[in-house]
Amino acid sequence: MTKIKVCYISLSAYKLFDSNSQTAFGGSELQCYLQASELAKDANFDVYFLVNDRLGNNDFKKINGVMIYRLKRYTRNRWRGNFLKSLFNFFNAIRKINTDVYIQKAAGIETGMAALFCKLFRKKFIYMTACPWDVNGEYVKKGLRGKIFLFGLKNADLIITQNEEQRKLLKEKFGLESIVVKNAFPLKMLSDAEYADKKFILWVSSSQQLKRPDLFLEITKSFPREKFIMIMPCNDPMLFKKIQENAKHYNNLEFIESVPFEESDGYFRKAKIFINTSDFEGFPNTFIQAAENKTPILSLNVNPDNILYSEKNKDSELNSTSVGFCANGDFNKMIARLKILLENKNLRQEMSENGWNYARENHDIKKIIEQDKKIIFNLLKPSLEPRP
Repeated sequence: MTKIKVCYISLSAYKLFDSNSQTAFGGSELQCYLQASELAKDANFDVYFLVNDRLGNNDFKKINGVMIYRLKRYTRNRWRGNFLKSLFNFFNAIRKINTDVYIQKAAGIETGMAALFCKLFRKKFIYMTACPWDVNGEYVKKGLRGKIFLFGLKNADLIITQNEEQRKLLKEKFGLESIVVKNAFPLKMLSDAEYADKKFILWVSSSQQLKRPDLFLEITKSFPREKFIMIMPCNDPMLFKKIQENAKHYNNLEFIESVPFEESDGYFRKAKIFINTSDFEGFPNTFIQAAENKTPILSLNVNPDNILYSEKNKDSELNSTSVGFCANGDFNKMIARLKILLENKNLRQEMSENGWNYARENHDIKKIIEQDKKIIFNLLKPSLEPRP
């Protein structure tokens, strides 16, 4: 049987393939990287990946079984100011890659451009949602960018949402159907002793205002006897510098600019509590990392699939399957919940085991990638040879 060619489009993901890259990545890029790397292990697939790279020259480079196409990088301002040239280069890149299926995650103009290319050249396009504004109608309000994204959304051959809430929102706001496929993660099997050395309270996210890093500093101030670690790659230089400078005033806080993805698990494994202060997110990869490393989660707002105990969720019961707490936007309640977790080691242990079980049941990349394969096979079914 002829190999199936699949291309993932995630322009800021190159640092995950090459640690020397200066491009900052987020959760969307990580998911595309993880799934592409796992799919490339299957001999039935040739996997390609389109990225922006400052040192790229519209060329191919194979890394760990994935063929990377390094589009010559444009800054955001040049992209806006020279749209037609950027459009041409993007089209030219996916034309050169020439795969059967193109997969792109997170709202952006590349959603619309990829959909248009696939429509014109009879390729298949899969769009994967990343956060609530992909499906709640907010992103489509962003002028031309929003209109181009909406074209891509409406012309995707298939839309994959992260959870049931996103599926319902997409149907309600746009009348579009989707398939729910949970985020994938490579899970490790370690001994109990390797999870036992819990030392600090951890925060990991990018320097974006919606992530509210300032609130983590407030939490740090409230618990002077606890050790805190903050890992925050630079997305917004002004915000990054402000938080970095403020962090120097806390003796119990270690500020780390960036950690290679392959080393990040070590921090989650040694954290006794993981904290998320974001205003909103889709399904944070950090939640999966915390859960699989037996670290309870404390979240201010984000509670995907109600995996965290929340008083708003009448169906949830503390200690049954919850992997942590959600404060429903109440910062004072978040502080109170953190105090409870710090004082109650048995509760932390229970939530740790719940998280470990949850991650394995719902986010094992080996299970998720099989779902992805079936989706791709079904999209291409008319053009494929019969499979046993």
